[in-house]
Amino acid sequence: MKEQMKISGTELLIKKCDWLSAEEKEIVLFGLMQGKSLLNSVAITILIGLLMGLLWESILFVICFLPLRRYAGGFHARTRRGCLLFSVTVIAAAFLVIKYFRCADLITAGISLVCLAVLWKIAPVGNEKRMLSEEEKVCFGKKARIIAGIETLIMLAMLLLGETGCAVVMMSAFATEVLCAILGYIKLKEFENKRERKG
Repeated sequence: MKEQMKISGTELLIKKCDWLSAEEKEIVLFGLMQGKSLLNSVAITILIGLLMGLLWESILFVICFLPLRRYAGGFHARTRRGCLLFSVTVIAAAFLVIKYFRCADLITAGISLVCLAVLWKIAPVGNEKRMLSEEEKVCFGKKARIIAGIETLIMLAMLLLGETGCAVVMMSAFATEVLCAILGYIKLKEFENKRERKG
């Protein structure tokens, strides 16, 4: 209810702007809602990191995860509460990996390369609320692959420089996005199959 009131108040302010067309007002409102969602995601991630004693790791995680998430896409819960629950669970699990995962650099590199291959194959992943056009698939897929490739190279460089902690954070962010992409891909395929059976 409070959220609806806030959105309504924002809508009222935007609607009073005489210098914006109706289409521009919709775009501004959408941008504001997306910005709020992004800030909430960053705040929740850093708060979980802070509570787990992983402040700098949580900041690096956000820097690596969000650009991938933006272009690779992935799982989206049906409700905001479901989204929050899923996000907190996945982030906490990723941070447990960051805090307690100790293995050979070769395994960290191997996991990242497998993640890169999976993301290369399935990205971008739309969802039933936001199906991607062919043009968007090409554009977002290219950007996701470039970001994933650059992050993988940086992560490998961190391993070579002996910065294992940074490499594990980057690998965890990468693996978290790949998990989201796989779950989103499965959910989207199920949705498409149901739609085909009905049609």
